[in-house]
This record gives sequence, structure tokens and C-alpha cells, in this order.
Amino acid sequence: GFGGLKGSDQNPLDPAAAIRFASFDHKIADFSSVMEYDFLNYKGKKSIVSWSPYAYFGLGFLTIFSSSNGTKDLSTTKLTIPVGIGFKHLIRRRFMAGFEVGVRRVFFDEIDGISEGDLSQKDFQFGNPNDTDWYSFVGVSLSFIIYKIPCPFPYDPNEWREN
Repeated sequence: GFGGLKGSDQNPLDPAAAIRFASFDHKIADFSSVMEYDFLNYKGKKSIVSWSPYAYFGLGFLTIFSSSNGTKDLSTTKLTIPVGIGFKHLIRRRFMAGFEVGVRRVFFDEIDGISEGDLSQKDFQFGNPNDTDWYSFVGVSLSFIIYKIPCPFPYDPNEWREN
């Protein structure tokens, strides 16, 4: 996925954020491979439903191409752990529409520019140097199924076979 990460203390909800007045804006690429579990059998010819909620987790990389957070250039690539849930719907056996919400744990603590606080203000430590950053993802997708691989031995959990 390609996109952006941004945040700002422009309209703060707490007094510390008003003092901190931090912001960041990054152009990113998110490359990940995930294992997905569909809760319902929605693809079979005998399926009653054509939709399913699902959950996923995996391993990936976050690449920051450019940044404008006012502190330093963060062009880097870091390891991520994507985790999320979603909902997908099969449309006429060739298309799939989906919606998902996920989070990515990043093994890096400088995405927001607030890892160890501002050293010029000794009274506050805005960030936690013992934690790494996370970011969230919300997406809508439309997929096209190119081909189907026929299985010579279809799996039926209610059928008993003797060899």
C-alpha cells in the first residue's frame, strides 16, 4: 500500500499537546504478507452466504520516502507487524468487495517525532522512550479473481473416507 501518515497538535485536547505543538507528515509504502482467516465458508458453490468477516496478522515493512515533521529526514525502512479485521463480499464469483481496519506495530519510535521529548523543556517528557510507534489503517478494496485452481480432492469435514 502507498499513502501517507500525518498528525498534528494544531487543535489539542490536552494542555501538554498545546505546549508540545508537534506535527508530522510522511509519504510511505507498506509492504506486508499476512495470514488471513475467514470465519465463514463463502466461496463454495453450496455456500449459503456470499460474505465473511475475517481476521489477519503477518509481517511487513514500512518505508518512509519523505517527511516534513520539522525535525529531521526520516527516510528509512522498518519492520512492522500488521494485525486487523475485515469484511468481504463475493460478487458474482469473479469480484470481491471488502472493508478492513488494521493496526501496524512499527519497531521504531520516531514516526511522530516525539520519542524522547524536547530537551529544551526539562519539565516535560512528551513521548515514552520505552514504547515504539503504531499506526492504523482503514481500507476499502475491490478485487478481481483471475483464475480458480480446481482441487482434485475437495475437503468435506463431515465426510468420512476409508483408505
